[in-house]
Amino acid sequence: MRRTVWLILLMCPLHTSCATLFHGSTDTVEINSARPGIEVFVDGVSHATPTRVNLASSQRHLIRGPDGATLLITPNLNPLALIDLQLVLPFVVNVVFDSNYVLGTTELYVEESGIVRPIRR
Repeated sequence: MRRTVWLILLMCPLHTSCATLFHGSTDTVEINSARPGIEVFVDGVSHATPTRVNLASSQRHLIRGPDGATLLITPNLNPLALIDLQLVLPFVVNVVFDSNYVLGTTELYVEESGIVRPIRR
């Protein structure tokens, strides 16, 4: 019995929240274009390409190109959060630190026409 308690106490710090440790609550979105200086709006804030923007992983983000066309980036379930579902404490840590999601797109390209497209890798 005593050995089991010690084993549990030793393993608890090893099983922390994977999604929070390895991902965090933000994603960096990289926006490139054929020529530098094209203006894009990320959630209403102006940026000139090329740029990198840190965005909250758990929220939707609206990207608008110079022609007015929009692209919506949506959050997806973080696969690491599934590992944390096996124990209550890591899952609660993910909820507190907002780490249960990742953005579906982290690279964008603005075409000469002004259309913003996601880059799939």
